[in-house]
Amino acid sequence: MKSLREYIAEACKIMPIVLILAFLLAPGLCMADVSVSLDAAPNRVQTGDVFNLTVTVSGSGSADDIQLRGTNGLQVGRPGQSSRTSIVNGRIDRSITYTYGISAPKTGTYTLGPAIVTIGGKQYNSNTVRLTVDPLGEIKGRENDAMFFTAEVLPKQAYAGQDILCRVRFYWSIPLRDIQFEGFPDMENLEFAQIGDSRQFQKTVNGKTFNVAELVHQVIPSATGDYEIPPLAVKAEVIKSSGRPSRFPRGFFDDQFFGNEQVVKTRVLSEPVSFSVKALPTEGAPGGFNGLIGRFSIQADLDPKEVKAGDSATLTVTLSGRGNVQLLPDLDLPPLPGVKVYPSDPQLEDNRDGQGPFGKKTMQWALVPQAEGDVAIPAFSVPYFDAASGKYEYARTREMNLHVLPGVVHAAPAPIQEMQVNSASKHRVQMLGEDILKIQETPKAVAPGMGQTMPVWLGFLIMVFPFLPLAGALIIRSGGKKRAEQAGARASKKAYAAFAKSVKDMGPDKSVEAFRALQEYLALRLGLEAATLTSHEAEDKMLAAGVDQESASCLKQVFSSLETCVFSQCGSQFSQEVRQELLDVVRAVDKKVKV
Repeated sequence: MKSLREYIAEACKIMPIVLILAFLLAPGLCMADVSVSLDAAPNRVQTGDVFNLTVTVSGSGSADDIQLRGTNGLQVGRPGQSSRTSIVNGRIDRSITYTYGISAPKTGTYTLGPAIVTIGGKQYNSNTVRLTVDPLGEIKGRENDAMFFTAEVLPKQAYAGQDILCRVRFYWSIPLRDIQFEGFPDMENLEFAQIGDSRQFQKTVNGKTFNVAELVHQVIPSATGDYEIPPLAVKAEVIKSSGRPSRFPRGFFDDQFFGNEQVVKTRVLSEPVSFSVKALPTEGAPGGFNGLIGRFSIQADLDPKEVKAGDSATLTVTLSGRGNVQLLPDLDLPPLPGVKVYPSDPQLEDNRDGQGPFGKKTMQWALVPQAEGDVAIPAFSVPYFDAASGKYEYARTREMNLHVLPGVVHAAPAPIQEMQVNSASKHRVQMLGEDILKIQETPKAVAPGMGQTMPVWLGFLIMVFPFLPLAGALIIRSGGKKRAEQAGARASKKAYAAFAKSVKDMGPDKSVEAFRALQEYLALRLGLEAATLTSHEAEDKMLAAGVDQESASCLKQVFSSLETCVFSQCGSQFSQEVRQELLDVVRAVDKKVKV
């Protein structure tokens, strides 16, 4: 029979097992009841905005199935998942949150939910939430606002054939991204053509500094009359703080993807602009007028003004000014007695700036006088219409004089000579001049034997030889192209390794360098010629390369966040945690590229 001491010793051995079982079973006894909640943040958006719809399941493990009601007409993405566990007074609270990214393409009011969650064969219903989708915001900003858009037509009173410009400028002083000019509407009897590239600069308005983007277009009317260009529009995304906490530093990766910034799409309108086009006056129209409108001048120069007979002087005439310079005429120099004239081709320079077209046309003649004396160079006259004064004007030069000194004039053409061909016949041949190669003037030139044929092999070699370098060049080029393609493929495969290496040791003040490294990675991985992508282009290129929509969207969000930080000058926020997040996103996308 066991003693009391032996019973106590056996009880001590099994006590730890009992305690462990009690600890493991306690959560099941103290677990909270299962509940499901639904939430939309924010619950009021604009068309095209993306918002988060969250389904939170409390008091249980993962859901077997989730069905969302009331999402017809909305674009619903795949959910992300996060979990949380807490113990309060012996009571364990477990919850799993499923987050859906949802886009609203149309305006309206939506009732979202309930979310029906299936757990262990049993269904649980959530609450419903109300979502309002407003039209894309439209504002007509003024000079004292954070952003505004202007349109200006110059001149407002124009003549048919005159160059008309429309200059649009967008001003902003807050963080923006994806700024897009919507363009001009289709208008009867009007066409628009962009002049040059867009220009960006800073300008102070009423003591406030703005960033400015400017575009200049030529307005081409096909008929006279009064015109009004309706309000033009610029679309942009305004970056606003959502006020929600984030594990990332403020100012970097600040958008909806990381949950710390809110992007609001905005459409900014200009005021309408009016102008009129009228016909040129017929009264006072000079002869020879070809439609040249603007303000022009003409200059003539003779160099030298004194030469010897037989030598040459150069006459240069330049027409220049601002207006429709493409109509600058080619001038003709009238015949000059006793002077040989050799004209050059006219040269036109056609330029444009923010005030319209300007340029010049240059014409030259070489003058070779044949005898001493004075040669009068007549004046030149070009009619044009001055739109500023509303009158026809002339651009004129003065008459000039070329003084010719005695000199040696080149001999006249050789006289007629006779060339004896044979004793039976004579032909009179007029020698107009000698060729570079000496002309054979004796019957020996046509004697038998002068036209002997060359060997066949030599003729074949002469025919084939010019093509040998071309064939060699084609072979080399083909091989070089193939090697370049192979090298490009190898570089594409190593793009992520190069990207990770460059980003790995970047300090917290290297957000700009990280953005450039991402652009270079995309260009190298996708075989693009230049690393100048926007976030939308990056997403499109990823989809074309075989990346799935979810991964491409993640990359777009990261790209947009970096782009926002760079262009809004948010400061040095490239921490180690942020760097690792960037590497993880790019690595996940890199594995799915099929290029």
